[in-house]
Amino acid sequence: MIMNNISDKKFGEIVDELDKKIIKVLETDIPLNLNPYQKIAEDLNIDRAELLTRLQKLKEKKF
Repeated sequence: MIMNNISDKKFGEIVDELDKKIIKVLETDIPLNLNPYQKIAEDLNIDRAELLTRLQKLKEKKF
């Protein structure tokens, strides 16, 4: 998992379990279709807007 040189404990304090799942999906299995974010959101049982909001927050945190 990409952690920008921070410890596992610190990483766990910065992101929640859903964020960790999102990171894992993006690192391992980005769907190759016309709307990969929709597919990822469906697989995680969240809506696309929540996924995109969380991705923006992770980007702001430099993950």
